[in-house]
Amino acid sequence: MAGTHTLPYPRKVRFRRLARAVGRGFLRLLTETVVTGVEHLPPSGPLILVGNHIDALDRVMMALLAPWQVELLMDADVPPDPRFAWLVERYGTIPIQRGMIDRQGLNLALSVLRQGGVVGIFPEHDLGSGSEARGHAGAAWLSAKSNAPVVPIGFGGTHGALASALRFEHPKLVMNIGAPLAPETLDTRDRQALDAAAGSLMNAVRGLVPERDRWRYEPLPDAAYDFEVALTPPDGGIRLIYDDFSPQERAALGRFFEHPALRLLWRNLRLPVRPLVEFERERNPTKIATASNAIVDYVETIQPQFLCSRFGYGTGAAMLDGIIRLRAIARQAAENGEQMALKPVRKPI
Repeated sequence: MAGTHTLPYPRKVRFRRLARAVGRGFLRLLTETVVTGVEHLPPSGPLILVGNHIDALDRVMMALLAPWQVELLMDADVPPDPRFAWLVERYGTIPIQRGMIDRQGLNLALSVLRQGGVVGIFPEHDLGSGSEARGHAGAAWLSAKSNAPVVPIGFGGTHGALASALRFEHPKLVMNIGAPLAPETLDTRDRQALDAAAGSLMNAVRGLVPERDRWRYEPLPDAAYDFEVALTPPDGGIRLIYDDFSPQERAALGRFFEHPALRLLWRNLRLPVRPLVEFERERNPTKIATASNAIVDYVETIQPQFLCSRFGYGTGAAMLDGIIRLRAIARQAAENGEQMALKPVRKPI
């Protein structure tokens, strides 16, 4: 096969074989890895592996433990963690734009499936918190276009597991493989049908997630989150800023400060947002204003879909408005010589 939207399969065979062997060795040495349902795996492709996304180790486990070479679809709007960027680049992935049906990226994946290959996709909008996780329609689109079955996989124990493994704490990692689902037969031009199929696929995946990790997929309403700012004037006392934000902005900011997206902006995109990442100890309003401004500039001028594709359009828009308002409050606090404390809240429901 040849053409703009064609990817040879398999590719990088020698490097990937070596990487898989070394990676499996590290998993055996540093973790307790449990894989169930291997008997469900078909002998060959075309095949789509669909998993839940809690941490980067989910992708690593899929690539290492599947019995075939897997072409992984990964977000194009965020570069990989700089610590592992060289390895990701060397291994190779298929970049996918969030928040849309990315025809170019999906056509590359489709070319792999039409060669009898295997692709891996983590089709959730949300990474880590689960409360806003909704499936991208890409997995359903690929299945319908290629007539490939889908194998759902539930991962567990991966949150924070890499750091734990490097401390020789041997975290328990789980990969539960479900029975293959028949290829989708829907009209790929029907967005409602695609969304419904994506929801069904993710329900199958979540049914395989270990019990201890299922809380990440329990829906949390906006009422579960809140946000306020405490200002300390030079002459002492505390002034709370609460009603300056709308209820939607407060709820959105409460989500934002506990979500991995903030660390992606800092670690992967290298934006100067460390004062917000370390909000529990940061008190300098100038630094908070600078960090807030970096996010606003990035979303408004470089990647408009960054927040909306992760949180949904309503929450993403309220989140941006809240960050803009936070920037204004921080700038005024700096002019007044005040100290500033950020207080995101996750309330019991």
